[in-house]
Amino acid sequence: MRLTKKWLPTLLILGMLLSSLSAPLTAAAVENSSPENAGILTTAEAAVYEASAITFAPGQNEEELNFAWYSNMETADSAVQVAEKSEMIGDEFPVAAAATFTGTVSPAVSDFYSNKVIVTDLEQSTEYVYRLGDGSEENWSPVYEFTTNGTDSFSCLVVGDVQIGAGNTSTDILGWQDTMTQAVGEFPEASFLLSLGDQVESSSNETEFSGFFSPTELRSLPVAPLLGNHDNGSANYGYHFNLPNLSLEYGITDPGSSDYYFTYGNTLVMVLNSNNTSCASHEAFIQETVAANPDAAWKVVMFHHDIYGSASHSLESSIIALRQGLYPVFDQYDIDLVMNGHDHSYTRTYMMYGDQPLPEQNVIGTLYMTLNSGSGSKYYNLQPTPETYAAVREQIKVPTFSKIDVTPDTLTISTYRADTMAMTDTYTISKQAQEYLDLAQVTTTADGNTLGSEDPAASITLNVSAEDSEGTAVDLSDAYIIYQTDAPDMITIEKDSADGTIGLVTVKNAPAANEIVQVWAKVFDGSSFVESNKVEIEVTVPYGLAEVSLSADRDSVSATSSAQLSVTGIDTLGAAMDLSSAAIVYHTDKADIVNISGDGVVTVQNNPDRNVTVTITADVTVDEKTINSNEVPITVMVSGAGALIAVPVKNALDDMEERADGSLDFDSSDLEITWEKPTSDDVKNQLIGVRFADLAIPQGATITDAYIQFSVDEPDKSFDPFDVDIYAEDTADSAAFENVDGVVSSKYTNKTTASVQWTGIPMWATEHEADSAQQTPNLAVLVQEIVNKGGWNEGNAISFLFSGSGNRTAESFEGAGDNIDQIPTLYISYKVEEEPADTTAPTITVNIEDGAVMERIGEFELACEANDDESSISTFNVSLDGVAIHPGTVIYLEELSFGEHQLVLNAEDNAGNVTTKEITFYITGDIGTLAMLLDNVYDEGLITNQGIYNSLKTKIEKGNMNPFINELQAKANKKHISEEASALLAEYAEYILSQE
Repeated sequence: MRLTKKWLPTLLILGMLLSSLSAPLTAAAVENSSPENAGILTTAEAAVYEASAITFAPGQNEEELNFAWYSNMETADSAVQVAEKSEMIGDEFPVAAAATFTGTVSPAVSDFYSNKVIVTDLEQSTEYVYRLGDGSEENWSPVYEFTTNGTDSFSCLVVGDVQIGAGNTSTDILGWQDTMTQAVGEFPEASFLLSLGDQVESSSNETEFSGFFSPTELRSLPVAPLLGNHDNGSANYGYHFNLPNLSLEYGITDPGSSDYYFTYGNTLVMVLNSNNTSCASHEAFIQETVAANPDAAWKVVMFHHDIYGSASHSLESSIIALRQGLYPVFDQYDIDLVMNGHDHSYTRTYMMYGDQPLPEQNVIGTLYMTLNSGSGSKYYNLQPTPETYAAVREQIKVPTFSKIDVTPDTLTISTYRADTMAMTDTYTISKQAQEYLDLAQVTTTADGNTLGSEDPAASITLNVSAEDSEGTAVDLSDAYIIYQTDAPDMITIEKDSADGTIGLVTVKNAPAANEIVQVWAKVFDGSSFVESNKVEIEVTVPYGLAEVSLSADRDSVSATSSAQLSVTGIDTLGAAMDLSSAAIVYHTDKADIVNISGDGVVTVQNNPDRNVTVTITADVTVDEKTINSNEVPITVMVSGAGALIAVPVKNALDDMEERADGSLDFDSSDLEITWEKPTSDDVKNQLIGVRFADLAIPQGATITDAYIQFSVDEPDKSFDPFDVDIYAEDTADSAAFENVDGVVSSKYTNKTTASVQWTGIPMWATEHEADSAQQTPNLAVLVQEIVNKGGWNEGNAISFLFSGSGNRTAESFEGAGDNIDQIPTLYISYKVEEEPADTTAPTITVNIEDGAVMERIGEFELACEANDDESSISTFNVSLDGVAIHPGTVIYLEELSFGEHQLVLNAEDNAGNVTTKEITFYITGDIGTLAMLLDNVYDEGLITNQGIYNSLKTKIEKGNMNPFINELQAKANKKHISEEASALLAEYAEYILSQE
């Protein structure tokens, strides 16, 4: 319903009925001195309902507001009563003219409950009063007020990283209160406030949340927050804010929040939870939201992590990945403005499209803003090299806020310093779009194809032309044209100030050798860019040495070994260059450890205390032109230290800080070991956890040395006395850290018995220094305790835990970005004791002796085996007369020829020891065995009648071998005896004859 006067009679009657049913409860007077009570309109009667942390967000559209607050008792309902302020008589809340909206009550932090109510049907440009309660007639908060504004043209305020508690909590609160007093005092017409995340320093710290809600202006001004990395990780943010259109599918972190949106007039505001790094999830949210709001003239996106900033976060790999994933989405859906925090500095880009700045226009593309701190709690210094996308970048170290003014045709964002209210920057985006151009083909031509780098004044002129779909030339004089190249670090393209269709190509940085680059143009047709053909230009350099490559014949040296360096070069035409007459000078960063001779031999001149990596380069001069080589690392091995491994932190969750309340700073750009803000009066002691995975240390290894190499960040934070204890988590394979409060302390409760004290080190005075002063003491005792565990396996992980006092601030995985040498890295040297060599050969046993004589009848089952008491048998081979047989083969003796036979047995163990056994045995026969063989043949039915058998038997008994053989042949011919049996018996008889 709308709160118009047509409802007043009904409300009045309802109020009279209610008053007749129950007598009002009288309350004592309220003292309005606390921040929560500031701005109360009713003072004559006290409130009996205590509401704190009062806030309300824009609703899903301008007709709604989403209220949230804390109460200190559980009730069945929560309620907001709203009335037009004009209905108030004196300071009494106009109950009869009010509308009541009920909502939900749920448990929040200890002893408090979260109340959420949505107020609907609000009129524009109207002053309202409201109070909060439990849904009963008598229990209400004091009375507050807010004003709705028109939506055709409107304004709102924006703040970055208030982050109460990042500095001194009391000072942060005062700075925040002052910013809001100045901003709302100067711009009372603002319809709402956008807060770009990190409302608090610690996600579960209610004192800090109370500080954020403390400005009296926030009881009258809707606040649209977003989840910063410091807000993420606990449920408190969700207790405090009642957000519209909160996604159940996209951008979710739990506990945390998700993507949401609201509309205000012609403006669509989409709020992303960038703690969820899935760009696909955010893209799906934007796609659905834009489709659901097709009439939005202005599209604004806000999320915490700045993707076009200018301070320490801007170079982090996670930020660059977020940029690469999101800018195409913003281009596709025509997002006008993207606002971020996180970098605690101020950056306004040019209008951007395709990750390219589009200067000198305010119509095409997306404007990106990174806002500085709204409270002054923390500031980051700017990177020394300005970014190509930054139109304005500054760090004034004063609390600031911005104001957005929206009209149907323009969106203006102006930034102010809170101390003097001076405007520091302003920019207007226009909806006056370029007239549509029919661009069927865009062509870029150049007046040359070779650009010499030796002449600074040398240039090539580009011209752009276009034809429409009918082949007619298109006038591009009013079109917006951008020039692009695949080599922005090498060449610069500037548009002619008088004729934007002309571009001037000059050399920005000369290449080492002649190189081909591509240039092209893009022309805006009124809705998108149309790309031209690509033109190739060769950037040339004077002939000479172009590139030098340094290599070494080994990657480590010791006191008893050396390495030989080699240098090769190519000329500016890409061909190999003779360096026999070149002057070569070698350099190393550890000249006190290694010596390099003139001919490139690297030797150890002073043994280091631990294995250390030195870096070597070469300067090569040919014809007065000197080229620096690549860096070559060589590890100097300490005698007896053993193998060396180096393992860096591998992801953002593997190095993190845990505050005293258990909340995490898991994606911080640095590791403050162990005091955060050591130089303030609000020192915060932290636990630091650093995990190293995939450690290639075998079971049974002896750890001779172990240390973590850090790199310096923010040297001004170094603070003595520095006294830190280092432990390891007492487990054979440390699980990955999770983004869950208390995860570091949970590992700390299971720490190793041993610890290492880190104290008495020099101040860290030089940014990014990574030398011996940034190395921990020897952690071998901790690593050894873990490696000795029964569950240790090569490839497991170890987590180190730091606690203590003082401060040394190191780069974290995120802060190091692409600078691999700045990532915390664990170095471990270890030895594996070699077991005595197995020299014992296998033994072979077999059931036949060398020289054995066997009658040629029946069968023999071979039984043999190989054994080794020191090792296991890898192979065991047996052969009979050169033919491989199985060790358990049954040998039918009558199938063997008479005479000598060879049995060879060969066994090898896993240590490579071999035993060979050769056995010679003999097959023989006599009259008796021949008679037995005849009996077997007859029994097997191979002789057809007994008469033949008897005849043959008689000849054997008389020793008549020749007649025996003849009869065998005759009977075989007549099929009275099988040919096989005849041949076998004849062979036996002939053998007997040969022995006579």
